[in-house]
Amino acid sequence: MGYVLAFLLLLISYILIIHSTRQVRNETNRVTHSYTTINQLRELQTTITEAETHIRGYIISNDSGSLTSYYSSIGKIPAITNELEKLTRDDDQLRSSLVTLQRLINERLSVF
Repeated sequence: MGYVLAFLLLLISYILIIHSTRQVRNETNRVTHSYTTINQLRELQTTITEAETHIRGYIISNDSGSLTSYYSSIGKIPAITNELEKLTRDDDQLRSSLVTLQRLINERLSVF
């Protein structure tokens, strides 16, 4: 009887460990996903800032190298926003925010 009880306790412990491990893995995946999304947003911000800096440099100095760098920077934006679309496909609120963000980016860059 004692062995059966010990076996049942070990079995219950094993099941709880498996459950806890799955929960930790799921939470880790969610945190990793959040960090990936944040990093993509930072990359987008950096790219837009670079584009604005290059176009200002072109306007001030009329240097064609700055204009080439500007086009290079804005050429990166679609790939970054596509990645953000993939990362936010499961969240309607974030998806809506991304649509608004893309509209604002287009408005901002259309000034130049």
